[in-house]
Amino acid sequence: MHKVKLTHNPYRVKTTISSNGNELAVDSKMKNFLNRRFQLWVDQIPELLVGEYNDFDFELDFYGTELDYQDLEVAVHDAVTTNKGKWKFNLTHHQAKAFGEKEKELKKLFKEIKQLPFDELKNPQLEKKFNEALGEKFDVTVVAPMSAGKSTLINALLGKKLMPSKQGACTAKITRIIDNDQDNFEATVYRENSEEEIRPTTNEELAKKLKKLNDDKSVSQIDIFGNIPFVTNADSSLVLTDTPGPDNAGDKSHRKIADRALEESSKTLVLFVMDGVTLNNTSQDEYLRRISEAMKVGGKQSKDRFLFVINKMDGYTQSDEDNSVKDAVVSAQSYLRGHGIDDPNVFPVSARLALDIRKYQSLPYYDDQDLLDDDEQDLRDDIILTSRKMARRKQFYLENYQQVTKQVKEKIANQLAEAEENRDIMKQGLIHSGILGIEGTIEMYVTKYSRPARITSIVQTFEKTLEDSDAKIELEKQLTSNTEKLEKINAEITGLNEKLRSKEANKSYKEKIRKLDLSSKLMGNLRTSRAKFENDLTQFFNDSPEELSEEAAKSAIEKFDITAGRAQTEFRKSARDQLKRDIEDQAQRLLKEYIAHLKSISEKVDFGELNFDLTKLVSSKLADLSDFDKIIDQSVDTRIDTHTETKTRQEERRHTGWARWIFPWRWLVPEYEVTVSYDEEISEEVSYVSRTKLAENLIGQIRIGLKDDSNQVLEFAKQENERIKTFFAEQFDQVDQALAKIMEELAESTRNEAAADKAKKKAEKNRQLLDQINRQLANILEV
Repeated sequence: MHKVKLTHNPYRVKTTISSNGNELAVDSKMKNFLNRRFQLWVDQIPELLVGEYNDFDFELDFYGTELDYQDLEVAVHDAVTTNKGKWKFNLTHHQAKAFGEKEKELKKLFKEIKQLPFDELKNPQLEKKFNEALGEKFDVTVVAPMSAGKSTLINALLGKKLMPSKQGACTAKITRIIDNDQDNFEATVYRENSEEEIRPTTNEELAKKLKKLNDDKSVSQIDIFGNIPFVTNADSSLVLTDTPGPDNAGDKSHRKIADRALEESSKTLVLFVMDGVTLNNTSQDEYLRRISEAMKVGGKQSKDRFLFVINKMDGYTQSDEDNSVKDAVVSAQSYLRGHGIDDPNVFPVSARLALDIRKYQSLPYYDDQDLLDDDEQDLRDDIILTSRKMARRKQFYLENYQQVTKQVKEKIANQLAEAEENRDIMKQGLIHSGILGIEGTIEMYVTKYSRPARITSIVQTFEKTLEDSDAKIELEKQLTSNTEKLEKINAEITGLNEKLRSKEANKSYKEKIRKLDLSSKLMGNLRTSRAKFENDLTQFFNDSPEELSEEAAKSAIEKFDITAGRAQTEFRKSARDQLKRDIEDQAQRLLKEYIAHLKSISEKVDFGELNFDLTKLVSSKLADLSDFDKIIDQSVDTRIDTHTETKTRQEERRHTGWARWIFPWRWLVPEYEVTVSYDEEISEEVSYVSRTKLAENLIGQIRIGLKDDSNQVLEFAKQENERIKTFFAEQFDQVDQALAKIMEELAESTRNEAAADKAKKKAEKNRQLLDQINRQLANILEV
């Protein structure tokens, strides 16, 4: 038996493994995984351990977070089951400090840091970065075909009927619900050239306004601010984005929001809502194809971020002897596998029941039936009827079909036991509706993937800023120690300060920034991409006959719509990626040239044997300028063409021997069957679909769409070009000013021996303070 110690640090994304006190062998295969996210390889750990130690019996001690341990627990269970008990793993968990505790430590440490005698740590920008990182919101995008119950699901998660819901297409606008723990919801409505603030007195009033705004064609997006009850800002802050469905023909540009949600590797959790009664909806095929592709990249995390919500599961009748709910879940899993989605996270729910219960429970007098009006009484009766049906038969316990973590499962089981003990049929109905499993899984995902990254980001922000302070202290110590050359050092610093403040010295930079151009290269690339996609679409019709029947044309259009939709999506993604690459390339070039400029100035300064480098004094500011993702973030119906034509055709006719009596010249021919071929000109109107015209019609509209997409990207590139030029010009000025201020302080420190001695003692004291802060920060990132 091997005793193995496995530690995973989600903050530093580092794993260490030892067995019986010995580290991994130099040529160990496991070393390839140690600096990767745990969820990318956790399912391979049992097999890797068996291969590493050539043993099947392990005492495995895990040091890390609870959620990482649960993933390891599942991996071990699956491995043992697969190998029919021949493999043995005795797991022990050594619990790491909770994320909330670490966030409290960071807040406390930040308060202490601001009291320290370092200007870099008192910078308002640092506080802004700290608050932004701590309050970063996590995106949950909800996507669904028409009438799947998406708006009802969102309302159930909010606990109130806020989003308009009805049969047919509901959501016509991009709507974001932004969590701020405020009970009364408010909204901001975006139109092309204006914004409108809505501050209703009640949520019911807002719901009515949203219904009207949903039909307002001038509205492009609505942001709603209020409380998403199943999460708190202390733990995480969510943005629920409600998107028009893939089959909503309202505004095709709205699809871009859902497109990006599918493309973002881990930044967005996606709830794909499907109708449990009618799973097979061709309008969702393209989305499912792209989800399948996204799930195959990025390991367990990519799989975890897609939740397939199978709605309307309360519609099955109690009298059905077959386990209809289970059959429906199995059918959904099979349907998704048919689209290349293996082992999907399926969540059967009754969103309507969950919403009705929460609406009823929000009534101030819901526990006193005598105060209910007729509508409220009817609502209560419907809830009780459905809840009893679901409570009586375990096939309706929707929570049992959901793939949730052990922690979420135990929480739901405890709530159910309490509800059953209190005979609270309504609470039982809410649990069996499946809504709690979805909420718990969203919380789990944010906790597992978002919070460690947030903590790491905050610590790294501090560490970078401390590096600047550290470099300044070290430089000050070395300069003030050389008392024999103080006068010369002071003169060098004064000259350096003048260069940093000189507009002439920075003129070459300003010229390079002014010439920055994103459009010309991008325009050529977009033309090439468009030509490729248009050519691919043209090839679509090559194998079709010139004359198509109306049925064949309809079939061709359906297939073309899928192909064209895929082409447009891929073109948009290609265009966005190209623009992002161009922005990064140009920004990186400017930054490299600026760093080279600082290094060139540094080399001309004579501080004796001291290796002087200005960039080390502003490393955190330069690091901010290299975060290109953040910089960028700041920054048709078709018809069948039928037509009738009159044409001449050749036709062959057959005659039997009896027909010879009609023709006297054939009377002498013996009586047997003969075939007579002759030409007969007839006039006939033939209705058909021209392949050429159909292709021109369909591809022409796609060509217009691709051109519009190109123009939008180019227009954005022009705006982005100006913004980036302004941004970098301002940032480089700020860095120059920061360096000039440091030079002023160093000039004061080297003015004379007395000033140098005082500065040296101060630097030594500050060194001790910095070492203490660095130790505290390092400790926060340990498990």
